[in-house]
Amino acid sequence: MDFLDLRKLESAHLSMDSNNVTSEIHRESSLRKSFISSDDIARKSSLLNTSHAFFTIKCIDQDIYVGEPVNLTYPSVDDFVNLIKLKGRNCGIFKRDLKRAYRQIPIDPGDINFVGFHWKNHIFVDRVLSMGLRSSAHICQRVTSSVVYMMKQSGYLLLNYLDDFAGAEKSEDANVVFDLLGRLLDSCGLEESVEKTSSPNTVMTL
Repeated sequence: MDFLDLRKLESAHLSMDSNNVTSEIHRESSLRKSFISSDDIARKSSLLNTSHAFFTIKCIDQDIYVGEPVNLTYPSVDDFVNLIKLKGRNCGIFKRDLKRAYRQIPIDPGDINFVGFHWKNHIFVDRVLSMGLRSSAHICQRVTSSVVYMMKQSGYLLLNYLDDFAGAEKSEDANVVFDLLGRLLDSCGLEESVEKTSSPNTVMTL
């Protein structure tokens, strides 16, 4: 499962009364033990609002990620058309797709306090990217952009749209590039959605 039940973690400490649940989650210098600690709960209780929800909604800056502005842009169909034109008539076009991409990308253990919730006397935190968050799309695009960058270093151009990769290559090289992308994803530990894969052809459905 992708969710951790904090009540089952050894270092989790919950202070409960009939109206609220409080807990402090902070960064650990080592991952040898649980991510959960409550040593500083008195000092950092302002992070949490437990009247109706376990976490406050003011903890994450939606416009900044690792000190950089969030400026999320995606390639367009026109970009793919231009790539096809670059490779010429009868080039092979192909695509690969990541399987449940968000569930493959872990978040910083120090940020799990931002994605937790309290339900039926249990506290859950998500260890991977959550659907619907602007930061999740931004992080996913950064991950797949890194794959595109590595392919570019080998001399091949691709486009990435979140969890999708699309490429075009001259017919004699298309299968080589397609296979290279598959091996690269595997070496990065990224699982593909095999049923959505489209091998090189002159026709493809995006």
